Amino acid sequence: MAANDTPAAASGATTPPKARLLARLAPYVRRYAWLGAASLLGILVVDAAEILQPYLVKIAIDTNVTQRDLPGLMTTGLLLGLTMAAGWVFQFLSGLGVQYLGQRLLVDLRMDLFRKVLGLANDYFDRTPVGATLTNLSNDVEALREFISEGIVSVAGDFLKVVTILVAMYLINFRLALVASVTIPLFVGATLLFRASIRTGFREVRTANGEINV
Repeated sequence: MAANDTPAAASGATTPPKARLLARLAPYVRRYAWLGAASLLGILVVDAAEILQPYLVKIAIDTNVTQRDLPGLMTTGLLLGLTMAAGWVFQFLSGLGVQYLGQRLLVDLRMDLFRKVLGLANDYFDRTPVGATLTNLSNDVEALREFISEGIVSVAGDFLKVVTILVAMYLINFRLALVASVTIPLFVGATLLFRASIRTGFREVRTANGEINV
């Protein structure tokens, strides 16, 4: 936290521009960038494994079973089992990495904010409700942790999954994939439509938490 920023400003009492807010969070993200990259790599492996599984089932039915190729069926089944096992392992590792990343960020944010609170002048506590400070130290820091670790990593992982699925669909059947892609703008529009209401609801929840903690 910057030395001239009070916890109330950090929580959004004086809402800074998004770019400035992200810039203030950047040092925390860079500190564990390697862990986030490793988690994304694990998510990418999981996505590839999930896409490969139905393709192997297709090979087993359309090729091995129809041609009565028992050795080929056994090989395909072995590859399917290895793919499923790899997906489970990397899903566990990536989830573990995301949770560890989140907890490390939570510790760093709360320690920096706690040191900031200890250095504040007494008049700050005279004019600032106690609930606002407690909310900054607990709920707001937890929200930042979720945004950085689970939010950014999950969104990036979901984006990679969508891209991977689209590539696989277009490689298998271009026309059918083109028809299925028509629904993508609808989902994007629905997301943009509900984003404003979700943001308003989140702010109301934060305000209520501050009032409860008074």
